[in-house]
Amino acid sequence: MFTDPLMAPETESSLLVSGEQILMQTALVDTLNLNTSKKQSTTLLLDCGSPRTYITEDLVNKLQLVSNNTEILTVFTFGSTKPKEFKTPVVEFGLKLKNGHTMNIQANVVPKITGMIQRASINSKQFEPFLKDHQLADTLPSELEVSTVELLIRNDYYSELILPERKSIYNFHQVQSFNGGPTK
Repeated sequence: MFTDPLMAPETESSLLVSGEQILMQTALVDTLNLNTSKKQSTTLLLDCGSPRTYITEDLVNKLQLVSNNTEILTVFTFGSTKPKEFKTPVVEFGLKLKNGHTMNIQANVVPKITGMIQRASINSKQFEPFLKDHQLADTLPSELEVSTVELLIRNDYYSELILPERKSIYNFHQVQSFNGGPTK
C-alpha cells in the first residue's frame, strides 16, 4: 500500500522497560467496511492522548478498505532530534458498538501501531465479585499471551466511547464504555 520512500523502515533507538506491569485500556471490537459486508474482530487501544486514530495496513486489507484521502504526519520518534514526515492514506470504517449502533471512524493507515505486546495472566479470582455483575470490553488472559494492536483510537473518539461511570477495586479503575463493558 505504501510507495512513499518516507515510509521505508529505519533503525531507531528504543526503550525497553522490564519488570513492570502496565494495564492499558483495550477492547475487543468488530470493525466494519461501511460499503461492503466485510467484518473483522480486532483489539483496539484507547489512547486519550493521541491526536489521531491509526489503523494497520493489515486490518485495512482484511476489511478491503479504500483510501479516500491522504495526510502528511509529522512524527517525533523516541530519542530522535528531528521529526520524520510520512504520507499516509486515510480510510473510513465502522466500529460496531454493543448497543447495536455503528460509529463511523476515520483513521490514518500505518504499517504497524505497536510491536508485539505481552499480556500477562491476571488472577481473576480477586475480581470475581466485580466480574459477576460486569462484562469487560476485553478478555482477561489466564496465561501469558502475545498480541498486536491493529487500531488505536484518538482522544475525541475516546471521549465519545467512554462513559462517566467509574468504579475502583484493588487499585484498578474501571470505566464504563459504549462497547458494552468496562475497559481494563
